[in-house]
Amino acid sequence: MALNKTQFSSIVIAALAFSILYFGCDTKSDNLKKANQTRSLNMEATSIQNILLDVKKTLTKEEKSIVEALNVELKKADSDETKVDLSKRLSRTWYEIGQPIIAGYYAEEIAKIEETENSWSIAGTSYLLGVKSTQEKKFRDYATSHAITAFEAAMSINPENMDHKINKALCFVENPVKSPMEGIMMLRKLNEDNPKSVKVINQLAKLAIRTNQIDRAIERLLVAVGIDSENNTSNCLLAQAYEAKNDAANAQKYAAKCN
Repeated sequence: MALNKTQFSSIVIAALAFSILYFGCDTKSDNLKKANQTRSLNMEATSIQNILLDVKKTLTKEEKSIVEALNVELKKADSDETKVDLSKRLSRTWYEIGQPIIAGYYAEEIAKIEETENSWSIAGTSYLLGVKSTQEKKFRDYATSHAITAFEAAMSINPENMDHKINKALCFVENPVKSPMEGIMMLRKLNEDNPKSVKVINQLAKLAIRTNQIDRAIERLLVAVGIDSENNTSNCLLAQAYEAKNDAANAQKYAAKCN
């Protein structure tokens, strides 16, 4: 499960971007318990204990000492505030070590206490990064099921937030449960229901570029810039797509708008 430097850097950047959300609002939802009760995924093939056993074998002596000391403190914690603080430190530490799945576990423990949209989103994002960080099936399945759970919890608190819906779909893109097209179909349905959502269009375009469907990506992205001509992601993706087509003029045109 060890990450290379590029994967590790991406994860750390994402961790920094999301870490400030730990101090967000204290919104709760009456639907959260219901969402928790109705979630049932049969794909989970392992437990966090199994993952920890495997990963701890790869830790340096210093890394092992740090996480063990924090865990000792966490076991002694007698208040939710202390548990949250120590879990944040553990989550951050595991990110820095390059293990987003374990970081996601501690982020999920925080979300169970705080029950906020932001905390569930952080947990889901951490797990989703974990899915992308390993090819080990049992770890991917564990991270996928928990990522979906977390994003559904966030959606139960704020059903209007498109990011949670997109991220849930991406879980199925990265690790399909029933069919290879499962996540793509979920994104297409989001696009059908929300045709003006540039976020959804951009995500579909990213996947089209990833699968070398360049013309399809350009078609989608031109719709996106028609809705929001200043959208940075759309312009950057268009520059990338036109470059892939060896269309230098259009690549430069959209690159000029890509910051």
